[in-house]
Amino acid sequence: MESPLHDAFSEEDERLAMALASQAAVALYNAALFEQRSALVDFGRAVTFGIRLHEDEVLELNHSQASKLMDTNNMYIALYDEPTDTVRFGLAFVDGKRIDVKIAEGWEPRKAGKGRTEEIIRTKKPIFHATKAEAEAWYAQPEHKEYTGVPIWASWLGVPMMVGEKVLGVIATYHPTQDHVYSGDDLTILQAMANQAAIALDNARLFRETRELRDEVIATKQLATLGTAMAALQHRINNTFNIIVPNVTRLRSRVDMSDSTIVEILDIIERNARYTSTDIARIQEPLREIEPQDVDVNAVLRDVVGKVKELWLVDPAHPVVDVVLDLDDPIPQIRAPIGQIAEVFRNLVDNAYRAMDKGGQLTITNCLTNNIICARIQDTGPGIPPQIQQHLFTKPVPPKDPSRGAGLGLWLSRLVLQSLGGNVIIEKSGPTGTTMLVQIPTPGARGKGVQL
Repeated sequence: MESPLHDAFSEEDERLAMALASQAAVALYNAALFEQRSALVDFGRAVTFGIRLHEDEVLELNHSQASKLMDTNNMYIALYDEPTDTVRFGLAFVDGKRIDVKIAEGWEPRKAGKGRTEEIIRTKKPIFHATKAEAEAWYAQPEHKEYTGVPIWASWLGVPMMVGEKVLGVIATYHPTQDHVYSGDDLTILQAMANQAAIALDNARLFRETRELRDEVIATKQLATLGTAMAALQHRINNTFNIIVPNVTRLRSRVDMSDSTIVEILDIIERNARYTSTDIARIQEPLREIEPQDVDVNAVLRDVVGKVKELWLVDPAHPVVDVVLDLDDPIPQIRAPIGQIAEVFRNLVDNAYRAMDKGGQLTITNCLTNNIICARIQDTGPGIPPQIQQHLFTKPVPPKDPSRGAGLGLWLSRLVLQSLGGNVIIEKSGPTGTTMLVQIPTPGARGKGVQL
């Protein structure tokens, strides 16, 4: 006899319940992804701007951020010295307690042996054993039988910390007795953190060894860190967007579209998903291009201004902006990634257009002063509030309206220019407009830097 509950629900009810369950699953997945992204961004920001962090601080930060996303009660970070082929432990946690690796037995420096840590160092590839059986099978292989270290744990995950092709060490986390504690997602997250930690450690070394080139080195490595974090997250985030937008479309066919509140909510979800996807793609593109070439700054400026002007004129809702382009000629070429230089000027020109929401005049000039190219982008907008000015270059400052961008433009522009020995500043800003000053050293000025 069929259950009375079966008769109480129709096939349409069942389909609706399944749709709601699917949306709930998507929401839970997005919440978990947001937590992962936040932890990675927080860690990346901390190590990127913490150029003077000591080794212990970088390693401790890595453990604390990883702990937000996975079981790290048993975790260690091993550092590798290639000239002596020696492994030493910079940090270790056992059963949730920090071990003093300087005096604890079993954690002293050692010659690289035959364990999983050394295998990762030599192959430059991660090792992931979900179960104790997988680990035992690994150790049973002829090339690993010589290993005589710690007992074989159950779940085990280890990733290399690398800068370029150089291995700086290994981050490993494990559970002594329980299988399937970690997943492929944990591997992705831990590897992203290891990449950032390696760059942070290398940054600290470069800071000490090349103090006279400090600003340029810091900015270059910050761009590398940002690029690493974006690359690690881009695939996962875009997969999420590919879930959100189609499901919003499905919802539109299942809900009351005569309800203006529902329509507004769905529009907000879809619009923000598309804005974020566009921002990620736009930021990632110039970060990929790192090879310098001969760049004609005047040609780049003309091209950028033309493209932004064309996009602005396409929308009849945009007010009229007159453009005055007064470029000094000739200007020496510079050696730089042309995509990054174009992105810097595109950000500044685009910001100037957006500042003049009632129309105005955009004036772009440049000149050569003491072998330094000085380009000025001047608008007739309302100016930048003082409380915002002080944060524009130190961190992303997102606008209230997401359609106006992600707030990354000026922050990223300064990183790019500092990596070239240049800079960008607010030369003046007030009720009659803002002037942004870009300074880029020419080959004749290299080594002198830009003094602001």
